[in-house]
Amino acid sequence: MKISRSMVLLMVVALGLLSQAGTGRAQAVIPVVDQGAHVWASQESAGCLLGGKMGNRWLKPKEMAGMLRGGETYRLYTMTRFIGTARGSKPEKGERASPEYSVKMVPLPAGPKEVLAIGGQWNALPRVPRLLSTDQKIYQAAVAEVLKKKGIKNPKVKLKQVIHIDLDSDGVEEVLVTADTYGEKLYTHLQKKGSYSLVLLRKVIHGQVENLVIEEDYFPANLKYGVPMRFWVGAVLDVDGDGVMEIVLHAMYYEGGGTSVHKVEGDKVTRVLVAGWGV
Repeated sequence: MKISRSMVLLMVVALGLLSQAGTGRAQAVIPVVDQGAHVWASQESAGCLLGGKMGNRWLKPKEMAGMLRGGETYRLYTMTRFIGTARGSKPEKGERASPEYSVKMVPLPAGPKEVLAIGGQWNALPRVPRLLSTDQKIYQAAVAEVLKKKGIKNPKVKLKQVIHIDLDSDGVEEVLVTADTYGEKLYTHLQKKGSYSLVLLRKVIHGQVENLVIEEDYFPANLKYGVPMRFWVGAVLDVDGDGVMEIVLHAMYYEGGGTSVHKVEGDKVTRVLVAGWGV
């Protein structure tokens, strides 16, 4: 049987092979895996498959899992550096409380607690985030303004992260600010009046600084029962190889957590990938 060029291209896409090998451009199928220590996986080397991208379409974990055969090469990143490459296994269906699909990485570098794996050849960290002091009144005031609008009077502002990064390489840095009243551990009794967690993006839009809330969880009043969520920035990476960096957020509650990827376009922030674990 004679194989046409179009059939060859279709097979390349289905197998997740590089569409433009050696050019630094995005590959046909781009899987994304959270390899962080916060992931509830059955094996230490396994991470949570967040989904991925094919062409202009973002894919959910189940659809992405069906396109991966195992043996794909991933580039591994922390918040501020590239730490090497690894080979990923064929995705495995998760058990109860585990991610929907998990991928094992070999080798997985020891040390970093938060690692994101991207199945592509380009440099996903073209600009390095700057982690700045949280003792800055301008950002404390910005968070306080948001909290007051959400019904929290006289808020106690506790900044956890202040990150400067030029998302789209236009020469103007955006600022990511996270704030919450929780520690590393979360329990149901922490949902007392005035509790909160949020991730804020400060961005210049039409010459004005705007505050865009990406994720949020508020308790303006005491509740008999509530499940507080804590959010923080895990990475800022060019996930799909288009030159614009996406924001990777982690979430945690007392019986689980999750990871999401957000794309910024103008004054819109869109969640393009998400997966979780827990009960």
